[in-house]
Order: sequence, then structure tokens, then C-alpha cells
Amino acid sequence: METLFYHVRVDLQARHFPVPQQRTRNDGKAIALVRNRHRVGRRAAREPAVDEVRVLPQPPAGAEALLRLRPADLHAEVRALRERGREEVAEQVLAASAALRPDQEVAAIIALLHARGTGEDAATALTAAARRPPAEVLRIVDALHDTELPASANQLVRAAGRCRFADTATLAGLLQAGGRTAELVELLNAAFDAAQARGSLIELVNALWLGGLREEVDRLIVRAAGHLPGADIAALADELREVGREEVAFGLYAASADVVATRPVRGVAQLCGAMADAGRAADSARVADAVIGRARDVDPLLEVMTLFWETRQEPHADRAMARAAELLPDTGITALAAALRGRGHEEAAFRLCSRAALSRSSRSVLEIVAALREEGRPVDARKLVEEVAGRAVVGTVAELLRECGDGDRQRIFRATVDRGPEFCAALLAALGAVDPVLARRFTDQVTETVATHPELAVAVIDRLEPSMKERMFASLVDGDDVPALVDQVRTLPAAEARTLLFLAVQAGKPSLADVFAALADDGSVPEHPTGQPVDRLGALVGGLQARFPGFADAVLAEAAAAGRGDHAIVRDVVHLFGSGDPAAGRALLRTALGGRSSIELKSIVATLREHDQPESLAAAAEWVRETYAWMGSNADGFLRQLGLREHSSRKGWLSRRQS
Repeated sequence: METLFYHVRVDLQARHFPVPQQRTRNDGKAIALVRNRHRVGRRAAREPAVDEVRVLPQPPAGAEALLRLRPADLHAEVRALRERGREEVAEQVLAASAALRPDQEVAAIIALLHARGTGEDAATALTAAARRPPAEVLRIVDALHDTELPASANQLVRAAGRCRFADTATLAGLLQAGGRTAELVELLNAAFDAAQARGSLIELVNALWLGGLREEVDRLIVRAAGHLPGADIAALADELREVGREEVAFGLYAASADVVATRPVRGVAQLCGAMADAGRAADSARVADAVIGRARDVDPLLEVMTLFWETRQEPHADRAMARAAELLPDTGITALAAALRGRGHEEAAFRLCSRAALSRSSRSVLEIVAALREEGRPVDARKLVEEVAGRAVVGTVAELLRECGDGDRQRIFRATVDRGPEFCAALLAALGAVDPVLARRFTDQVTETVATHPELAVAVIDRLEPSMKERMFASLVDGDDVPALVDQVRTLPAAEARTLLFLAVQAGKPSLADVFAALADDGSVPEHPTGQPVDRLGALVGGLQARFPGFADAVLAEAAAAGRGDHAIVRDVVHLFGSGDPAAGRALLRTALGGRSSIELKSIVATLREHDQPESLAAAAEWVRETYAWMGSNADGFLRQLGLREHSSRKGWLSRRQS
């Protein structure tokens, strides 16, 4: 559609018809081929309705023959005219020669003028030559290069840039087609300076677009944005948008965002919406941020947020709300929230209060809560207290607990419990440092909810007195809830987990076997509780060895501790061997034998013989051989000394006798 429009535009210009305009929204629709008579813009007064007729400098009447003179003779005639005081005629003859003579002759005249030191005459000739058709100008440029006058060629290119924009665009196209980038840049720079001086940048942009030089147009506009004041950039963007150059205009609006932000907010909001619809989200956000940055009071912020919502630009409205939450005082927050509710934005009003409260002190939070209650919003006040308790930092929540009433304090307790053990532990530490009584109340709250939040036990267990620990454990045991008890055992320190298991065994609910069965499913097991049945020891140790070998060693070390006595340890070992779990029995026996003196080892062996279980005795002998292999053949004598004569080697005894 855009290509069709430009074809129509060029054809209408050639027929001397009014030049059409187009309006686009990046979808090729709403193209107007006639001027809107109800729209009066700056450009309409400046743009000519028809192309100008090319008028080149002509020689004075009766001096036409001078144009056929050789360059040297022409220079002599020009000097003679000036000597006779006919300065104007001399200028006309020189300009007409540059504008009408063949390209090589023009190059020769310019070269001669430079050689004779008449720089002003050379400039006159270059200016006149630049007014020729673009193709002829390019041939003169080539001739100047061929005659080793590159500086004069560049001067001619710059002079052409100061001529008609249509000629500039045509010459730019020729230079681009020839890959002459340096000369193209010179031409466009001169054209830009001339257009800026005449206040007609938009006409230059149009001419370049018609010439197919869109990338060059973009660079030209970027350069304009870097050299013009913000107000001029915004005005140029307006003109570009009027003639359908919205993509380029949007970039200029973003470059002059501070100026655009001074315009009526409704128009700026609509502009931001158009930019976003065109895929220029970053430019839209830049202009919106400039508008938001100018709003500093309740009414301007309310207007900005409302208009952004009306134009379906929620992200911009949210940023305006964030600025309000950061900038306004507490009274301003409540006033703005009331105004938002008055316009039907109740959810936004609550979000404003929430954002402000989360970034302010506890005193400000309570002031906002009190204002909500005074305005008849008790539900919002309650929700705000709970949200602050559920999202604010530890210090703010601790201060809030100290300063609020009992009703709000209970709400805060319930909300903070849901934030997990780490937050509860930090809050307890903060409260304990400034208000031990309040810390105790929070501990009681956590203790009461341990049954439903078992993970919180870790947060408070170290701060509980023995009586409070028993109370918390008793609530878990009385609940007869195996999963809850298992969760506690998984999270509590080993000593506390053992205490909880002992209480469960004493009460008989739930049974220790049920707890161990649940723990063994995923390998998470506590240390072996001393004195309790070891039926599950094999499964526990096996599960631990695969994932937590260090913890398995600790379980075995506790089960084989010397303080339990040889009879208790041996009873467990014999039970494990007899119940079909020799691996666990062997592991427990080896742990029990390790680190014992020879007298203690002899006592354990004697206790094993009382149970008359050959498998356990053989396992003990195997441990002795492995541990005392360094003794060589004397290990057999050590076995007999410990009471394991049947497991010693007679051959080894005979070899010792012979030696």
C-alpha cells in the first residue's frame, strides 16, 4: 500500500495536482489521497502545490557570445568587466557559463579560477553549476575529480545539497547507486543544514523518501534529534506523524520525552498507546515515564493513572502507582486511595495501600490501617495487616507486633507462621532482643500450630524450656498422627527427635515400629534410640548406608555404645543374626568390638558363647583376623586367648612352635 501511495503521489505532482497525504497505523489502512481541509498544519503553508520550474542563470542581453569563449578568454573578459565597474554583469556571465556550458568546460573554468587565485569567482561558478539537473551536476563532479580537483568536487556536492530538495534526493540516489558513500554523506549533511536553517526539514525528508532513500532519511532524522532542541524535535515528530511517518516520529517523541511530557496528559496517553500498538514498547515506556515523573501530587497522579487505564495501558498505570506509593506521604496515600475508589478502582486502591505499606515503617502501616477503618473499610484494613505480615521484612513485622493492638497482633501471628521456619526463627530472634514477653507469646503461637506446621518445630525448639518442649511433643503424640510425628523426626535435631520417639513409645501411640516403617520408606531415619527394639535396625542402616553413610555409622555407634552393657549389645546382635538379618548383626557386632581392649573383647566373646550362636562367634573371629592381620601367625594365638580356639588355625600354631 505504501508503494502504491508514492506512485500516486509522484503522478499527481507531475500533473500539478494537490499533493496527497497518508495516515498509517502499520496496517496499511486509512490512506487518504486528498488533503483534509479541516486540518491546518505548519507544513501546508510551506509546501508548494506544484513543482518549481527550473530556472538557470542566463547571460546578459548581448553577451551570449561570451559563453563560447575559452576558459582563459572568459576569465579575461570577466576581469575587464569588473575593471569597468560592471560587477553585476561579470557575475552573470560567470554564473551563466557554469550553469549552461558542457561539464568538462565548467570543470576547466573552475580549475582556472582556482589557479588564478580567484576563490570567490570559483564559489560563484560552483553555486551556479549546482543548480543544474542532478545528472549534469554528477558529471561535473566526475570531471573535477578527473582534473585532480577533489576539494572543488566536494564543494560542488555541498552546494547541490543547498538547492532544491527534489534535486538533492535525485542526486543522492545517483550517488547511492554508484556506491559513493562519502559524497552522499557530504550531500545529505549540506541538505540537512540548509533545511534546518530554512525550517523545512520535513520537506527534505519527504523528498528523500520519494527518492527511495529511507535508510538515509532515518540517519538524517537521528542527526536532527542530536542537534535540535527538544521542542524542535517534538515539533518535527508532529509533522512527520501528520504525513504518515509514524515509525520515525515515534523515535523522535522518545528522544524528546521531557518536552512531550509537558503536553496534556490525555494526548500523551493516547500517543503512548499508539506507540505500543506499533510495537514501540520501549519508546512508549520512555514517554510514559517522563509523564509519570512530572506528577508529584495526588491529583496529577490520579489523572495519569486513570488515563492510562482508559487507554488500556496497565503497565504504565502500575508504574504511576508505584511512584505514588514511593512519593506521597501517608495522608496522600489514603487520599489517593479514596479518590481511586470514588472512580470505581477499588482493587487498585487496595494495591496502592499495600505497595505503600510494604515500603514504609510500622507506624505508617498502622496509620494507613487506621485511615481505612475510619473510612469504613474494615475488611481492607484486615487484609492489609495480613499482607504486610506475610511480605514485609523481619524488622518491620517485629515493630508492628510491638505497636499494634491485640486483634491485629493475632492476625500477624497467624500470617507469619505461614512464612516458614527460617522467617519464624528470625522473628523470634528479633523479638527476643527487644521484647521477651512478646517473643514468648509468639513461641506459644508456633507451639500451638506445630501439629499442622511440623516444620516450625526447628525454628522454636532451641528457645523452648523443657516444659514447653514436652507440651509440644505431647500434642504431637496425643494426636496419634504418624505422618506428623515422622515429619517432626525428620526436621528436629537428633537429640530432640530421640526424645519425641521415647515419648511416643511410652504412650504407645503411635508405635515405634510404625514410625520406623514410615521413615524407612525414603531413608530418612533418626539416630537409633538406645534401649529400644532393634527389629528395624537392619532396614534403617541399609537405607542410611546408601544415602547418608555418616549417619548410619552414628546409628551403629549409639547402638553399640559400651554404656549399654555387653549383654544388651549381644542380645541385639544375636537377635539380628537369628531373625535373618546377618548383615545388620555383623555391622553392629563389628562396631561394638572396635576400640575395645583385649579384656573387653574377651568379655563380649564370653557373652556371645552364652547365647550359643555359631554365626555371631564366626563373625567375631573374622573381625579379629582382619583387624589384627598385622600380627601375622600370632593372630591365631590371640583368637585362642579371646576364647575363639575353634576359629584358630592349627597349621599356624605348629609353624610358630617350629620357629
